[in-house]
Amino acid sequence: MESKELSKEENLFLRNLRSNLSSEDAKEVTEAYKEIKPFEEKNVYLDRLIQANQQAFREAIILGEAAKALFLETADEEGWFVERDKQRNIEIAREMLLDGEPIEKVSKWMKLPLETVKSLA
Repeated sequence: MESKELSKEENLFLRNLRSNLSSEDAKEVTEAYKEIKPFEEKNVYLDRLIQANQQAFREAIILGEAAKALFLETADEEGWFVERDKQRNIEIAREMLLDGEPIEKVSKWMKLPLETVKSLA
């Protein structure tokens, strides 16, 4: 029996372990999986699903609040945005220093270590 032939009740996760998920399938499996396992245990399963179904997951994220929340929560927990935000803050800090703002003020406002801001001056 192929995984796509399993009924919903038989096994949602085996049924969806394939490379032709619809965005609704991706949304359903993401929401269901979030409910039953901590995220660390989901990584391998979800990674394979996402690799095989990138467009479906892209659409599921756009269409589903639960999927969107899961990915944003994960990104935040894993620090995916931290480096991008730090770079943005450094660029703004440079501009502030060029405009004559005091180093201490730039450090405080941009939440950067004083040493980092001093190195930009």
